[in-house]
Amino acid sequence: MAIGALIATLVVTYLSRTFLSEVGLLPGLLLLLLIVATGIVFDIIGTAAAAAETRPLHAMAADKVPGAYTAVRLLWHADRVANFSNDLVGDISATLSGAVGTALVFEISSRGVHASETLLSTLMVGLISALTVGGKAAEKRLAIDHATEIIFWVGKALHRVERVLGVTFFARRPSGRSANTARRKRGSRSATGSRRTHGRAGKPAGSPAAENGPRKKRPAAPAYVVGTDPGGASLGPAGPGKEE
Repeated sequence: MAIGALIATLVVTYLSRTFLSEVGLLPGLLLLLLIVATGIVFDIIGTAAAAAETRPLHAMAADKVPGAYTAVRLLWHADRVANFSNDLVGDISATLSGAVGTALVFEISSRGVHASETLLSTLMVGLISALTVGGKAAEKRLAIDHATEIIFWVGKALHRVERVLGVTFFARRPSGRSANTARRKRGSRSATGSRRTHGRAGKPAGSPAAENGPRKKRPAAPAYVVGTDPGGASLGPAGPGKEE
């Protein structure tokens, strides 16, 4: 990532300086505004990727809405999207806007403007900072409040790019999520197995009821009737008994 940022910054800075040497002051100012706007737009995308919800996008993907599944894939890799948008593109935009601003100062000085380069550089840096910081501060609330819609439109645009180029970006789900899913499945199986180790009638394994099965009912004690029959014999259990 760092090497890519270095190469991209060098190439874009060289092209911008070459462009400014061939064109006038007004196209250079338009280029500066375009660079600052690009940094702000990608900052919106990075913030929205960190705050968007996947459930509405999954519902639209189930209805086969074009671009919805691409938006879901973007949220699978939200950390990489935010890193690319906020850090890579944001830092390149800041560096490139400073380089273009310096070239504009030289261009203004070469036109015979009666002002010191220090004053012109200070004013240019203040203008670039005001546009960049003010724009990013204003878009944060927009990116958070409409995060899902923003990612959906980004997914639609990326879907069209993928169809034109014939490639697929962020095709695979991150390995961390699949590992978490496997851990949850293993946990559910172990919980089911622990329930199966219990004995009968809800008794834990190792108890007498679980090892020997349910207890058999003991026969009821016979009923004794105290008294004598007309012949004088005592009555024992369930009828005449032995004489005492």
